[in-house]
Amino acid sequence: MRVLLLRRMRQRTMVFLALFLVVAVSSGVATGILGFLRAAEVDGVHSLLESRTGADRALELSLTTEADADAQDARVDALLGTVFRDGDRVLPVSVFRSTVSANPVPLSIVVRAFAASIPELESNADLIDGTWPAGAGHASVQADAAAALGLVPGDSLEVGNMTATITGTWRLSDPFDPRWVSDPLLTTGLEGAVLGPIVLSPDALVATGATTRTRSAIVPEVSALRAGDLQIFLTGWDGITDSLRSDGGFRVDSLDLGGRFDTAAESAQESVDALRAVVPVTLLVVAAIAILTLLQLGRLLASLRADEWLLLWSRGDTVPGLLRVTIIEALAVASLAAAAGTGLGLLALGEDPLLLRSLVWIVPATTVLVATLAFGATTFVALRSVARHEAAEDGGRAARVSGIAGPILLALAAGISTWQLLLYGSPLTPTRDGGTQVDPLAVLAPALVLLTLVTLALATVPMLTRPLDRLADRSTRLALVPRTLARRSRLLAAPLVLCALASGQVTLAAGYAQTWNATYTTASELRAGSELTVTGARARLTESTLDTIAGVDGVTVAAPVYSEQVLVGATTASMIAVTPAALAFLAIPVTGILDPAALADRITAPFDGPVLPDGTSTIGLTVDSTAATPDDLTVVVADEFGVQHSLPVTESYSAVLPAGRGEWRIDAIIVALKDGGAASLTITGITADGAAIDLGAGWSAAGFDPRPVFVAPVSSGPGFTDAAAVSTVHLTPPLGFLGGDTRPPVVVSTALAAEAGIRVGDIVPIYLDSRLDSVSCLVTAIVPAIPGARLESAFLIDGAIVQAARLGIYSELSPPRVAWLGADDPAVAADTVRAAITPGVTVSALSTDDNRAILGSAATALWIGAAGGGILSVVAVIAVVGAQVRSRRGEVDVLRALGVSDRELAATRRAELGAALAVGLIVGVLSGLVVTLLTIPALARAAVPESYAAIATTVGIHPLGLGIGLGAFALSFGIIGVEYGRRVTR
Repeated sequence: MRVLLLRRMRQRTMVFLALFLVVAVSSGVATGILGFLRAAEVDGVHSLLESRTGADRALELSLTTEADADAQDARVDALLGTVFRDGDRVLPVSVFRSTVSANPVPLSIVVRAFAASIPELESNADLIDGTWPAGAGHASVQADAAAALGLVPGDSLEVGNMTATITGTWRLSDPFDPRWVSDPLLTTGLEGAVLGPIVLSPDALVATGATTRTRSAIVPEVSALRAGDLQIFLTGWDGITDSLRSDGGFRVDSLDLGGRFDTAAESAQESVDALRAVVPVTLLVVAAIAILTLLQLGRLLASLRADEWLLLWSRGDTVPGLLRVTIIEALAVASLAAAAGTGLGLLALGEDPLLLRSLVWIVPATTVLVATLAFGATTFVALRSVARHEAAEDGGRAARVSGIAGPILLALAAGISTWQLLLYGSPLTPTRDGGTQVDPLAVLAPALVLLTLVTLALATVPMLTRPLDRLADRSTRLALVPRTLARRSRLLAAPLVLCALASGQVTLAAGYAQTWNATYTTASELRAGSELTVTGARARLTESTLDTIAGVDGVTVAAPVYSEQVLVGATTASMIAVTPAALAFLAIPVTGILDPAALADRITAPFDGPVLPDGTSTIGLTVDSTAATPDDLTVVVADEFGVQHSLPVTESYSAVLPAGRGEWRIDAIIVALKDGGAASLTITGITADGAAIDLGAGWSAAGFDPRPVFVAPVSSGPGFTDAAAVSTVHLTPPLGFLGGDTRPPVVVSTALAAEAGIRVGDIVPIYLDSRLDSVSCLVTAIVPAIPGARLESAFLIDGAIVQAARLGIYSELSPPRVAWLGADDPAVAADTVRAAITPGVTVSALSTDDNRAILGSAATALWIGAAGGGILSVVAVIAVVGAQVRSRRGEVDVLRALGVSDRELAATRRAELGAALAVGLIVGVLSGLVVTLLTIPALARAAVPESYAAIATTVGIHPLGLGIGLGAFALSFGIIGVEYGRRVTR
C-alpha cells in the first residue's frame, strides 16, 4: 500500500512539490513576520525604557516595619514573585531596601530630621567630608542636609533616644539611579520642609525609638524583558493592594506606593502596540493567498485524478477510502514543509525561538491543518461528483449558492470592519484602565477590503462574455484567446485572483511605508522643534549648563526654550517661549505646516530697553547711590537667541561680555544690597565700549528678601528708593512690566483656537507664570501645530517676554528646561553633549531616533508579507500552468488536427495566461490603491506616537518599492509564460 501511495504521488510530483513550497513559504513567512515584530517590540521596550531614569524606572512599595523585618522582607519578595510571573518564569526585577523613620526624629539641635538605614550606601555615594561610619554609634548625613543643619564630622548628636557621632557627609554618586526612586530626601537632603537623612546602622535606627517604614524599590531589569512582560507588570502593580490584602500577613492600611515605572511602561506599551496592529493586515492577505493557492492545487489534483478515481470507484473503492489516501498524502507533505519553513524562518530571523513562545509550534501546526483541510475539502467535492456521475467542475447548487453568498458575506464583513476603523480613527481603542488595545475587528479592514474588491472584480468576469465574443469575431489573429477568456474563465480565474491579491498586497505595503514615513517625520519634527534638543528631566538648564553645552565640539549654538503648561484663559495649553532669531534659525520647517521665519515675524515683540550693538565687549555703568561703599551689581544680558548671562560688575562699574550672537539685550540690573547699603540707587548711564546707550524710560524695580517686597522705582531710568528692608533689587526695562497697553504677540495652534474659541486679532489672557496675573496677548496667527509643544493646544511667544517678566518676580534667574541646539552633525554632537553633561539631562537627535527604527518595523513586516505573498502567487501560477499542460493535451491534439501550428498554439496559451495575469496586476494595484486611501491613514497614524489630530494624514505610495514589486511580478510571470508556451508544444 505504501509503495502504491508513493507511486501515485510521484505521478503528480508537480502538484505535491507546489504544495510543499506553498506550505513551507507560508509557515516561514508567518514565523518570520511574527518573530520579527516580536523582536522589534522587545527592542522597542528596551530602547524606550532604558533612556528613563530615577522614579521612571522603578516602583516603590512602602510598609510599616514589623518586629521581624527579615521575615517581612521575605514575604514581600515571595509576593512579588507571584505577582510578577509569566507561567513558570518570574519576571526579572531587583529589589533594593531601605528603612526610614515614618516621621521626623527629634535631634539635640532643637530640630527634627529623618533618620534612615540604607544598605550599600558606601558603594553608591561619594564621601564629601570625613569618613564612613565604622560602628553602631556612628552616623553619616546627606551633605546638603548637613550644611543646612550645621553638622560636621566629629559632632555628637542625639537622634531620638540614642546618641551618635557624625563621621562623614555624602552625596549620591548617581542621583538618577532607579534604586533611589528620585527620593528628594536622598538626592537633595530635603523632603518637604524636613532635612535628612541621618543614616544609622539598623540596630541604631531601632534604638532611636522611631516608628520606621521599610521601602522596597522594585527595579525591573529592562534588558531582560520579553514581549508581553510590560502588561504583566502593569496588571500586577494595578492589583498589588488586593494581592497584599489577600495574603493576609500585611498591614495594608500602612501601604504607600510610589515610583513611575507603571506610567513609563504604559507609554512604552502604547508605542509598540501599533506593531501588533500590523500583524493581522500582513498575515491575513498572505493567508488568503495561501488558502486560495492550496484550494487551486487541490482542485488541480482532483482534475488530474478524476479518471483514476472513477476507475477505482467503479472497481469497489469507496469515497472515504480515496479521501483518506489524499489526506494522508497532503498531511505528510505539509508536515515536512511546515517544519522546513518554520526552521528557515527562525534561522533567517536569528532570534531565540523562545521569543515566539507557543507560536513556534502553533504556526506550523495551523499551516499543516489548513493545507490538509484544503486538499481534503476539494477531494471530497470531486469524489462526490465522481460518485454522482457529475462533471468534476460542476459544483452543483451548493457551489452556485456559495459563489453568490461568499462575496456578499465578505463585503459585509469588510464594511463593518472598515466602519469600525474609521469610527475610532485607529485600530487601537482605549481600555477601561486608561490603556489601549488592538481592536480585533478594525485591524482586519485593509485585508478584508482588498479581498472583497478582488472577489468583486472576479465576479464581473462573466459580464465580459459578449464583448469578448465580439472581439473574437473581429480578431484575425489569436481568435481563440478571447473565446477562452469568455467561455472558459474558470481555467484562468486562479492566476487572476492570485496575481491580484499579491500585487494588491505590494501596493498596500508601498502605501503604508510612504504614508507612515511622512506622518512620522512630520509629527517627530513638530514635537522636537529642532534637529537637536536638550531637556532637563528633573532640573532646569542653568547658565553654566548651557555654557557647557554651547562649548561642546560640534555645537554651533544653544538657545533656551521655555516649554511649560500654562493657562490661556481657563484652557490648559503648552507654552513655547523662544526668541524670534532662535525660532527662525533652529526650528525645523515643515512644508505646508510650519514656516519658522514667518512665525518669527509674527511673535517679535518690541523692546524699549537698552540694546548693546553686536560685537560689544565691555559694559560701563554710571551709578548714583546713597551707599558709602559700592553694592554688588550684576547685569543680566541676553543675546538674540535668548542666552542669558549674569555679568558681575566690578568696583569701577564695568563688566565684560562673553561671546554671543547678534545684539545684546539688557534684561535686568540686579543690586545685591550689603549691610548698611544703599537705600536708594539710580543708574544714570550705560556705555557699550565707551559709547553711551539710551536707557529708555519706564523701568521697574522689584525687591526680594528673599520673597518679593515692594520698592519704589525712580521717576525715570533704572533705579529705586526706600529699599532698606530688602536684600536684592531687580531693575527691569519696560518689557519686564507687561502692564498697561502692552500686547505681546502670540501664535496659537488650531487645537487651542478651537478649544478656547480664539480667532486672529483676539486679545486673550495668558498666565505666563503662576506668580503673574494674566497678560493680555494679541493673537497674530493660527497654525496647525506649535514646534516643540507637548500638547496640541499650544501657543508660541517671544522668549524675551517670559525671561524679562520672570526677572521681576523671582529673586534668581529662571532657567529653561529645554534648549534647541545647532550643530554641524547633530548625531555626532548628541553623543558629545551626552558625555559632557550630568545625568538627568536628555539629549535627543532626530537623526538617531530609536522610535523610528522600532515603529518602522511595521512597514518592514508588510514588505516581508508582500514578498511572501508574491512567492506564493508565483508558485501557484507555476502549478496551474503545469496542470493545464497536462489537462489540455487533448485540446492541443484537436487544434493540431484542425491545422493550428505549434507556434500559434504556444502564442495562444501565452496570450491567455498573459491576459489573465495582466488583468490581475491591474485589479490588484487599483484595489490596493483604494484600500490605501480608505484604511491606511488610520493604520499609519496609530504607529505614530503623539500624532497631530489637526494635521491630516497625507497618503502616499513608495514608488521604488512598488516599482520593484511589480517589476519582479512581471519578470517572474514573463518567464513562466515563455516556459508555458514551450511546454505546450512538446
